[in-house]
Amino acid sequence: MKTKSLTLILSLSVTSLVMACPSGNKNGRKHRVEHHANFIGSLSLSTDQRKQFETIMTNKSERMHEVMANIHEDTQAKLAKILSAEQMARLADKKGKRRSKGTGRLRNK
Repeated sequence: MKTKSLTLILSLSVTSLVMACPSGNKNGRKHRVEHHANFIGSLSLSTDQRKQFETIMTNKSERMHEVMANIHEDTQAKLAKILSAEQMARLADKKGKRRSKGTGRLRNK
């Protein structure tokens, strides 16, 4: 039971760190890697545990990216049904500007 609790706490902690960092941002990736290294160091993992930990976290990250891509595609399809082509273009333009500014919020002109 103690091991399951520790695993859950660790998983939730790492998940929150990963989710706090923008996935499309190279600095966000660097930030996640640094936190990942801090977790490994603070847990005093054996070599075998470290390999398994890294494999699990890498697999989790890959699955999260797949899920997020599916959510994005689904959202785009739903928006395309309710927005005009012009509105979709404006939305895409705003998203592009948001990304170039490095912020997660849409800003009004």
